[in-house]
Amino acid sequence: MNLGDFLDKHSKSVVILLFVVIAICFGGTLVLGVFNYQEQKTYLSVMVAPVFARVTLNDQEYQMGLNEIEPGKYQVKISADGFISKEFTLEVKHGEPAAVSGYLMHASEGINYYARDAKSLSVLRAMSATNDEQLAKFLDDYSNLMGIKNSLPMDASFSKGNQEIRVTVKDGSRDPRCKMAFCLIAVGEDINPGAVEFAVSSAGFDLKNYEVIYDYVKEEIDEY
Repeated sequence: MNLGDFLDKHSKSVVILLFVVIAICFGGTLVLGVFNYQEQKTYLSVMVAPVFARVTLNDQEYQMGLNEIEPGKYQVKISADGFISKEFTLEVKHGEPAAVSGYLMHASEGINYYARDAKSLSVLRAMSATNDEQLAKFLDDYSNLMGIKNSLPMDASFSKGNQEIRVTVKDGSRDPRCKMAFCLIAVGEDINPGAVEFAVSSAGFDLKNYEVIYDYVKEEIDEY
């Protein structure tokens, strides 16, 4: 008996057998797919500043880092004492990564608060790849702030008529007269804002975000 005669004689059996094989394969794939879907977990990444901010999704609190979460729509709130809260809606899809990322503005200091909070500042730097112009400007200003601080004291001299005026710029952040996070004390005779700006700009910086306190003296600067 050749193959053609065999197929003619047993065609119904062959069709049934093929149907059974296809059904088993398809059914197994379907079961495996359902099993993998059920086993696949969904995670939420939380990265916020300040680092002590409270993050809630539908009033349930989540910690910094990776958190397991159920798919669905959530009302997100980021809050901290002394800061302006943020609220927004987030949809979490099964098996897809979700993230809550952002920073809060301090109620009185704004973004400049982070210049004195090293831990939260490190979080902001991790966010620097985002297209946030305000954050980029702050980080540039912070580099300027630290550049000045690391270069203190600064000495400069300038001419006023036939007289040479000298000025020394020192760190004033601990001075009780300081009202801002970053202060400078300018010491000298007949000094003015232009003299201080000249001293700072000569070192390659500017006075953005600095408060200047003037100490006028008649004695020689070297005595200070």
